[in-house]
Amino acid sequence: MSVQYAFVGWAYVGNVEGRLETVSVQFGFDYTQQPPKPSKDPEPKRDYTVQKDRWMQTYLRRLFGY
Repeated sequence: MSVQYAFVGWAYVGNVEGRLETVSVQFGFDYTQQPPKPSKDPEPKRDYTVQKDRWMQTYLRRLFGY
């Protein structure tokens, strides 16, 4: 059985510098390879939080029709 997809996720990690913005790390698995190849950017970034927030807003809009 051939699997042709990848998974990307985000995890909020807060802000260790004490600033009022949330930063996130990004991680994923590429299931097109066996065994699945993990990926992770260990550097927390504000851009990842923005990506996750956009994804969540789009998901909710499609789910509830907002």
